[in-house]
Amino acid sequence: MTQEVDGLCHRDQLSIEKLRSAFPPLERVPSWDEFIFGGDSGFKWSAVLVPFISHSDGARVILVKRPDNLRVHGGEISFPGGGVEDEDLSPVDTALREAEEELGLPRHCVVPLSLMPVEHTYASSYAVYPVLGWIEGVKEFRPSPEEVVEVIFLDLDRLDIEPKIERAIRNGVEISYPVYDLPKGMRIWGVTARILWRITKRLREDGYR
Repeated sequence: MTQEVDGLCHRDQLSIEKLRSAFPPLERVPSWDEFIFGGDSGFKWSAVLVPFISHSDGARVILVKRPDNLRVHGGEISFPGGGVEDEDLSPVDTALREAEEELGLPRHCVVPLSLMPVEHTYASSYAVYPVLGWIEGVKEFRPSPEEVVEVIFLDLDRLDIEPKIERAIRNGVEISYPVYDLPKGMRIWGVTARILWRITKRLREDGYR
């Protein structure tokens, strides 16, 4: 299965230059040891790639829809990513490896731009490090059918300025999380929605939208 990327070009409103302006540059890639020895010992370690790509009518951020039969996060919409493996030296390594496994996205086609602050999943106990990246030179994706049933190219302009806030009980504790309801029944929530919310707020502060 392949999913093509159509009409690659840059849009003035949101480009790699705009992202570089809005987010702290990844001048040094921190190792996993620096994070693991620094705390969050009760969480499993993971990273996701937040990949942007240029389209004919503007930049898109790429998300994936998970198969319904997955034991963890089945049917959810998320960024490509997953847990640390032995060969991963840093969150960037983890994010790029997972994106290559899930999307068939070659590492050399990703320009890592920034390492965003950690997010936590309270249902599955993961500490998630988002790596902001820009994709170059990709004409199509070859998603893994075991991990991805759909590749989603999301225009940030489709997101509400402020997401809905929902509440749930996890392990006897009430937690709140943002939710984006999009056309065709698409629902983005939890850590993925928090990352998107953080990105859109930072871009607005930097003059986008």
